Amino acid sequence: MPTRKAAPTRVGKSRQTDDTAEKKMSQQDHFPNTEEEMTEPLNKTKVSVRLADGTTIKGLLNIGKYNRLSDFLNSKDAEPFLIVYEASMAGTAGKVVIINRSHIAWAAPE
Repeated sequence: MPTRKAAPTRVGKSRQTDDTAEKKMSQQDHFPNTEEEMTEPLNKTKVSVRLADGTTIKGLLNIGKYNRLSDFLNSKDAEPFLIVYEASMAGTAGKVVIINRSHIAWAAPE
């Protein structure tokens, strides 16, 4: 007589569900819950940014809660990309440019 296989248990599945729920909870803890938490203070500063390839971009940069451009650029909690508004560079003006922080050779307030 052939042996019968045991029916699969739901223990593994429920543990998987618990892990997923824990991940969702931890992700929710890091995201803002209200519109107020999502907006940082506007502190637009005119800047010139020179990239490693020699491109110079001029425009407005929101440095948020920081008083100086250097504080913003050197902050530990900074995002890896900068968003420059009303940017002008060779051949274009009035654009939004997203810059990888690691490609910046220098930046200066205007």
